[in-house]
Amino acid sequence: MGPPLWGLIGILVWLVVWIAIIWFAVSLLRGDIERHPRRRTPPALAVLEERYAKGKISREEFLERRAVLLGHPAAPPPAPPPPGP
Repeated sequence: MGPPLWGLIGILVWLVVWIAIIWFAVSLLRGDIERHPRRRTPPALAVLEERYAKGKISREEFLERRAVLLGHPAAPPPAPPPPGP
């Protein structure tokens, strides 16, 4: 009873391993598994968001500093009104 039982257990273990390998490959190909880890908020941006949430800086200052941190060009200042007649 010893050897045939161990052979059956070995076959079942290999079957489970191959099923796991195939499942992983299919999931990877379908895109179910993320290829890149999630991007975290940079520490400077987290501090800026915290200061804004606590009311220590204005919305305009927050937006301007966030644009600088993210590398986006700051919005140009509004154009002055046209001269009157």
